[in-house]
Amino acid sequence: MSDTDLKNLINSSFLSDNNKKYLMQYMELKGTDTRFFTLFDTYLKEEARNAGQEFASAVEKMEKMSENLEEEITTKKMAIEEKIEKELSAIDPTDLDNKHRIWDEYYEELDTLGTIYQKELQKIVATILQTA
Repeated sequence: MSDTDLKNLINSSFLSDNNKKYLMQYMELKGTDTRFFTLFDTYLKEEARNAGQEFASAVEKMEKMSENLEEEITTKKMAIEEKIEKELSAIDPTDLDNKHRIWDEYYEELDTLGTIYQKELQKIVATILQTA
């Protein structure tokens, strides 16, 4: 691998700017000796470990936020179900018009709740991506 290829590899790597700069300076001053490759390998391992920790932290945060959202949505769904049970018990069982109206309202509320859930989940993912 030529020095130019190695420089391109360093520049396109996920290493921090400071580590890239140090490797480039080292390469200019001392060339690509064993110490250079040891440093390069060490920096790659450190950055990969840090990225792994950040990723794990982001996943953990997303899971917690998702759990909270699911609890909130479940609570709202239970309230909707209690409401429909109450409404259905208050009408004549043979009153089909009212039953249809109640069920239509129920499914509309569930659809709305599903839309809210999807939007909030998108917000969670966006938040995680912005902080990761």
